[in-house]
Amino acid sequence: MFVAEQKTFPMLEKLNEEEKLSTKCTYCDVAPVYVVENEE
Repeated sequence: MFVAEQKTFPMLEKLNEEEKLSTKCTYCDVAPVYVVENEE
């Protein structure tokens, strides 16, 4: 699990309408709503 390995939660940044990505999730076929980042 990510949190157990990294000791921190990932940062989630919500995308606004202008930043929406054209790619979709390969698992659920839905466009992303958040960008997941590491704290650095």
